[in-house]
Amino acid sequence: MLEFLKNLIPGKPFALYITDEFIQALQLDGRPEAPQVLAIGEKRFNAGVVKDGEILQEQPLSEGIKRFLAEIKPNPIISKKCFVAFQESQSYEYLFHLPLALKGKEFDAELERLVGETIPVPLHEIKYDYHVSSHVDKQIVFVVAVRRLIIDQYYEVIKNSCGLKPVFLEPESLSLLRNIPLNFDKVKNFFLINIRGGFITWFSFLGKDVVDSNMIALNKFKEKPDLLLEDLKKSKEAFVSVVGTEMTHVLVSGDIDGVGKSMKELLGPGLSLSVAFVEKYRFLPDGEDASKFNVISGLALKSLGFDMEIKINLLAK
Repeated sequence: MLEFLKNLIPGKPFALYITDEFIQALQLDGRPEAPQVLAIGEKRFNAGVVKDGEILQEQPLSEGIKRFLAEIKPNPIISKKCFVAFQESQSYEYLFHLPLALKGKEFDAELERLVGETIPVPLHEIKYDYHVSSHVDKQIVFVVAVRRLIIDQYYEVIKNSCGLKPVFLEPESLSLLRNIPLNFDKVKNFFLINIRGGFITWFSFLGKDVVDSNMIALNKFKEKPDLLLEDLKKSKEAFVSVVGTEMTHVLVSGDIDGVGKSMKELLGPGLSLSVAFVEKYRFLPDGEDASKFNVISGLALKSLGFDMEIKINLLAK
């Protein structure tokens, strides 16, 4: 009864994750180092409601979300405030190097020029947010952009149709990163590879900062594994050239069944780096499969105040 009453407190945020096949929700209480689950669940829906991250049928999705939150166990979610993760297939992620001295309006203008020249969508049709890290003589700018149409769709369904208050919107990869227990005081200069939902997403880290990233389809990797290897080789060479220090290792997370062994045999010798697998996440609900709830768990940790250096919010003005 006490847990149920606690869940009725207005304003307690929850995490909402929308994919092509299902929606997930997770509401936590307590401290980030000792979270308590108030509500958790997953609801699958018919094919064609969401495709490649784009909402094609807003009414069935919004009605499904409302029913789902009312029926979720062990307690219904009645809070309005939510943090949202979306499929990365609808985002464009790039890194740009800008002079260290470039600041203010000049920085904004140059970044907008680079984004407009690089992303294959007209500038007025996208919205982007970015994270800046400074290294020696340059600023490394990690940009995530999404078509405004997609953001409008999510906002229409979540806020206007469901009556919720979305305060944060980020790609699923960043939610996942928040859930990987990286100790940046000890672990630096490495590749992080995640396998999920038919895609392989990778990042290269310099300390706490992302300095390169890319994505390939999992089926392409299975057909031609060297595509990933060559991509990582180029990134490793650029990393050493720009930063002046060596990469230390490769860390792999996600759904590794069927590809984990081949990835280790390929990338270890190919990159001359050791390959390790994420064996434990920062938080997972008891009894739940890591590959099933690792993204929503990372997003829910943000609702408790736990975050990373990298903060991307596509709802920010």
